[in-house]
Amino acid sequence: MNSEHRRRRRGRLLLAAAAAIAVAGCSEPQLPLRDNPLDPAGIYSYHPGVELLSGPTGDAIISGTDVTYRWRGTGHAEAFNWKLDGADWHGWTTQDSAAYRFLDEGRHRFTVCATAQYGTPEPQKECTFIVHSLASPALLAYPWHCQAGTDTFISVQLLVSQLGHLSKARFVMAYDSTALRFSAIYLHPGCWPSPATYDSSRPGLVDITVRQGSGGSGTANDTLALLMLTPRTLHGLDSLSFTGATQLWDINGNPVSLAAVRGCWIASGR
Repeated sequence: MNSEHRRRRRGRLLLAAAAAIAVAGCSEPQLPLRDNPLDPAGIYSYHPGVELLSGPTGDAIISGTDVTYRWRGTGHAEAFNWKLDGADWHGWTTQDSAAYRFLDEGRHRFTVCATAQYGTPEPQKECTFIVHSLASPALLAYPWHCQAGTDTFISVQLLVSQLGHLSKARFVMAYDSTALRFSAIYLHPGCWPSPATYDSSRPGLVDITVRQGSGGSGTANDTLALLMLTPRTLHGLDSLSFTGATQLWDINGNPVSLAAVRGCWIASGR
């Protein structure tokens, strides 16, 4: 009886072992772990990913206005998508680099991600950097370059950088009255008089004086917005340029010597 029991038990074990071998032979290979310590970059991972090859990161301060990012896919990455700041996504493509020109002063955020065929995008990789291309103190228009359609209202802010406290500012800007039309000028909080006005009898020139009670803290990325222009585009390429009559005064009423002044370019067309 005992021998019969042992024989049946041995048979069941042999059948179970054979079944296990068959299943193991037909099973799918398991995916490698994303956090494999032997592959920290994820190069041999089946999941799509992005490895950044070049470009500023970690709030790096750059002195130029042009930036290029280059990357490569890891795992099963077949397409990439990216954007800068609040712009729209570029769209999925196999391109592995992105270049930007005429960047404005301040902090920027570049985002890129990868996907595999029929897959979902992997978590985004974000890089931040700071453009500090102008000597300080500076007066500048934002954005530096603006693209718009014909008969479109755009917004251009006038900013001061690293100027501490101001008492008054006079902005005199020249433009082509056949390419732009002004309808309103808005002052930011803390500036007066409000609403701002300009002399419409002098087309091609914006001349306005504002008073400002306080400025920024003086950090490398510090800018203070004083007013916003909202011209309407008509056609062609035009610029808003500061004239020599532009002047700023510090909290004690003394004229400020500006190290840099930069207007903006506006391109419009049908």
